Amino acid sequence: MAVDQFLYTTAVFILVSLPMGSFLFSIVALIIPISKTALDRTGYQKNLVKFLFLALVLHVGGKLSISYVRSEEMFTVARSIATVGPAICYAVAINASGRRLVSMGLNKFIALAGVIPFVGPAFLIWLSITIYQRNSTE
Repeated sequence: MAVDQFLYTTAVFILVSLPMGSFLFSIVALIIPISKTALDRTGYQKNLVKFLFLALVLHVGGKLSISYVRSEEMFTVARSIATVGPAICYAVAINASGRRLVSMGLNKFIALAGVIPFVGPAFLIWLSITIYQRNSTE
């Protein structure tokens, strides 16, 4: 596979396949929270970079290992690592965005906008740079 084709398929995976593929994992991650503490902007930025980078590494590593695998069992394992691993990492990033939204005074289920293709990754990045805080109604 040529480098330009590999970069194109990886970009399409990040913008389209990853948000759609992590939909069910994201719902579970939001319903069963990993942590109940709210995240400030800096903590959210650290979590977002960490989990998106891990998703990218798992995808690229899995794709590269697929081309070098000879047995059918190892091919299945490498393909699973290349697809399910990044989806779980993206779902954890969605959970972190839900915690960030709670700290901003909004509903955490708005974070499910992160699973919309093309819009989802942009939403997560926008959420990492915004400083919006909802005024208290009390």
